[in-house]
Amino acid sequence: MPFFRTFGLGTNINDAFMHAKIREVSIHPDLSERLDCIRFLEIEKKEPIDGFELELRVFVTQHALTWGKKRDLTGSEEKTKNWFLEHYKDEYREYLNCYNNIDDNKCLAVKLSDTEKQEWKRKNNLFGKKGDVWIFFGHTQYQFTDED
Repeated sequence: MPFFRTFGLGTNINDAFMHAKIREVSIHPDLSERLDCIRFLEIEKKEPIDGFELELRVFVTQHALTWGKKRDLTGSEEKTKNWFLEHYKDEYREYLNCYNNIDDNKCLAVKLSDTEKQEWKRKNNLFGKKGDVWIFFGHTQYQFTDED
């Protein structure tokens, strides 16, 4: 199942998810439709960490748990996996199941840091808009486009 990530701007996470669906209509109409059926689960940050870094740690942890049975992990993969499992020991299975879309059409959501938010707004010509930015990411069926 393909990986997706999309961004939304809003005064709260629900408004941001709606914004993300609207943004995807012109890029990935089928993903936008799929997002109508998907619910999100926000990862609560256990320490100050950038949203992009937390997203990467989810990705690497899933990779490490999958491929660690088939080959030796690199030091970086092992360190990232251990960090994630230690920080999210009670929730990590729920987060990874959600990321993999195992449980009933869900994806993960992570709020961007203030620095990341300002950079994202600048790159997307939304600098004057109020609100926070969330990344919504996981796996679902959709067609890649030339922009992917």
